[in-house]
Amino acid sequence: SSYNDVAEFFHDEFGGLVICVFLKPSVFENNVRSKDKNLSKQNGVIDINEMIKSWQLLGNGIVKSIRTFAERWPTD
Repeated sequence: SSYNDVAEFFHDEFGGLVICVFLKPSVFENNVRSKDKNLSKQNGVIDINEMIKSWQLLGNGIVKSIRTFAERWPTD
C-alpha cells in the first residue's frame, strides 16, 4: 500500500539511519481523500495513531522506534 496521499517520506541519501515522515495537512481535515482503502478512518478523518502502528508493523525487524511530535499537530 502507498501512503503518498497522506505523507511525504525523507531519508538521508548519504546513509543515515533516520527516516522523517511529514504528514500532509489534508490528514487533519475531515474530508481527506486517499486512494488507500486500508487507512483507518473515523468520520472521514484518518486515524493517525493506527497509521503509525501500521508503519511499525510494516517495518518489523527494520524499524527500531517511531517518535512522534503530536504536540505540533494542528488542532481544531
